[in-house]
Amino acid sequence: MTNNILPQRPTLLLTRPQKDAQAFAKEVLSHQPAAQILISPVLDITPIGTLPDLSAYAAVLFTSRHAVACFAHAPIPKKMTCFAVGEATAEAAKKLGFFVISSAGAAQDLILLVQKTGAAGPLIHPHGQHSRGQIAATLTKKGIPCTECVIYDQIETPLSLQARALFTQPQALLVPVFSPRSARLLQRYGPLPNGSEIIAISQTVAACFSTQPHIKTTVATYPNRGAMLKAVLRRFQDMMLIEPKNKGT
Repeated sequence: MTNNILPQRPTLLLTRPQKDAQAFAKEVLSHQPAAQILISPVLDITPIGTLPDLSAYAAVLFTSRHAVACFAHAPIPKKMTCFAVGEATAEAAKKLGFFVISSAGAAQDLILLVQKTGAAGPLIHPHGQHSRGQIAATLTKKGIPCTECVIYDQIETPLSLQARALFTQPQALLVPVFSPRSARLLQRYGPLPNGSEIIAISQTVAACFSTQPHIKTTVATYPNRGAMLKAVLRRFQDMMLIEPKNKGT
């Protein structure tokens, strides 16, 4: 007699800040209504410092929606030009009234875009406490004056007890990871279960999991939210379509 063993449905573990994770989960569920999703952020976004007076600058550079959100109740000069990374950041800036010029989801793309438009400066790049890319310094070296300021912090948050329990269970996890810092924080809780997969936003993030050879790591085709969503949906579908094993008696 032969029994078909159906593939085990993976749990999608989302560790982004709460609002980002909820929005991502909503999009996943619109494509995979039966997806099992657990949200447990490892970072919490908290505004800090003083917002810059944007009227003193020719344009502002945004590399995250979190930076844009900090200006929700701040005075914004009419038709203030904004260079933004990624569709989500660009859309958030448009809602606040910025004249948005957007690029794909990498710091280098934003730098090239600023150069291409012939922006003369001065520019301002408000960002989080933990930032990568050296955008302001690079533009300044290229002759486009740009300053930077920290307007929010990404504070470490422990995984929930429910999320930690997943690390000790045999069920496979599908975990999208959006930054090297999130990757390092996640690894504090030990190795992921066998059969789990990481969806990394970049090769740098993927490298953080090189010490866990028992899990598969997939790198998104481009370092932005849209590419991450596509990669998650594709891998989720693949994991569900694993050919069932047969057990004979």
